[in-house]
Amino acid sequence: IATLGPTTAFWDTSEYIAAAKVLGIPHPPGNPLFVLMAHVWGLIPMVSDYATRINLFAAVTSALSAGLWFLVADRWMRSVVSFRPARLAAAFAGTLLGSTMWTVWNQSTVNEKVYTLSLLSMALVMWLAVHWADDRPGAHRDRWVILIAYVIALSSTNHQMGVLAAPGVAVYILMTDWKVITRWRVLVGVALAVAIGISINYLFLPIRAGQFPAINEGEPIGFFSNALSEVLGRVQYAKPSVFERQAELSSQVSNYLQYWSWQFGRDWPTFSRLLTLVFSAIGLTGLMTLIQKDRRAGLAALTMFATLTAGLIFYLNFRYGFSIDPTNTGLDREVRERDYFFICSFIYFGTLVAVGFGALMQLVADGLAQRMPEARRWATASPMLLLVALPIAGNWSTASRAGEYVARDFAVDLLESVAPYGILITAGDNDTFPLWYAQEVE
Repeated sequence: IATLGPTTAFWDTSEYIAAAKVLGIPHPPGNPLFVLMAHVWGLIPMVSDYATRINLFAAVTSALSAGLWFLVADRWMRSVVSFRPARLAAAFAGTLLGSTMWTVWNQSTVNEKVYTLSLLSMALVMWLAVHWADDRPGAHRDRWVILIAYVIALSSTNHQMGVLAAPGVAVYILMTDWKVITRWRVLVGVALAVAIGISINYLFLPIRAGQFPAINEGEPIGFFSNALSEVLGRVQYAKPSVFERQAELSSQVSNYLQYWSWQFGRDWPTFSRLLTLVFSAIGLTGLMTLIQKDRRAGLAALTMFATLTAGLIFYLNFRYGFSIDPTNTGLDREVRERDYFFICSFIYFGTLVAVGFGALMQLVADGLAQRMPEARRWATASPMLLLVALPIAGNWSTASRAGEYVARDFAVDLLESVAPYGILITAGDNDTFPLWYAQEVE
């Protein structure tokens, strides 16, 4: 809230705020779950400015996802940290780090994308999987699987990012009770749950498109129309097969590592590499410790880590990054930096850092076992948690959107310079979307 954007911003912010206001259809795949939820959220008169309300929607969904990762971290550390207050402190510190990594923070202060809602659904799915695995066998526990399937399917109507928790869930199922997927009541329930979850795509989009809202990209009119299938299939982006690489895989990996190096101290270029090394080491320590102490949780955590890094890099198949080899003018590049596509891997890594903190605190406490009482041992180990204050200080300036009015002022000034019923020819997103916002929201 202290760093929240007071109004709209460039890129997709204006489009999504305006789409929420008019119940419109933004660019493919249409994001109907976001539009519906943000529209209802926007009806709550918590503040007078509509854009601020929708920016708060991003902040709250991001914060709730951090809260759920806190619960997951606490559960994962039960076999790692013996002292509960220390476990809670480590979980808090790690998830605080994840939620204030530069890209996560920057995307949580304006509603530029739909990704914070996907962060919430991913964290919810993983928490449900952990909760299911701890429950007693029986019909009651089986219903959790149906709920998990529903949330994953529903999340896909916001963005495909929401389904990335599925591999981690699969590990929990295979290592806990794989026969659950063979029980007929579960199979029937999951078929029905998935159909209901994805139905928003096939009901809201064609119905609302047929009413011609002010924002109606792709006009997916008709329940079985080619226009609907093209919107849902993102045909306009003309993405090739993942086996037809748009850039060298090594360059794509380098680009991800570049984005990774931004997360822990974007305001401090000379110091950020050290912070990146320190927190990367703590997180990887947490992952290795979890694999040793709790094989089921460790393999689920490893699967999530691999999915959200290597798997995502391979699937997204981006062109050369905007700042990769900038002097080479012959490379086919993305139109801007794409770090926000990896926002899920950044906030999730905070959970691994939490486990790493817990493992290191346990190591210190065990080493002091013969010298001082328990509470004092853990108090001696706890100052390492203060490390999370460094990224907060090192990201604050550039992650903050407080006081940013330029996109709104640009749009208002441009519209007011044109006579009534005049026509403006725009060049791209940053020209078009703020004008939509100014017209439809303000």
